[in-house]
Amino acid sequence: LGQGFPDTDGPEEIREAAVRALRAGHGNQYPPGPGIPELRTAVTDHQKRFYGLDWSPETEVLVTAGATEAIAASLLALVEPGD
Repeated sequence: LGQGFPDTDGPEEIREAAVRALRAGHGNQYPPGPGIPELRTAVTDHQKRFYGLDWSPETEVLVTAGATEAIAASLLALVEPGD
């Protein structure tokens, strides 16, 4: 697993939303450890709508900075020394 290198700048509307957020004073702080509450809620809403899964955004969703961090966190949570 390596770092991704996108070959596009992404959709214009996403870039504009990022600029608006920065100008509004958002995005200059680290997020809460498990992720921004609104994002965790959006994840659970999506999973419910598309897959019928009913998860708690407060206790069952963890936002990570990518797949490598997610896999490492999962292993650290589940594996004991000697496993």
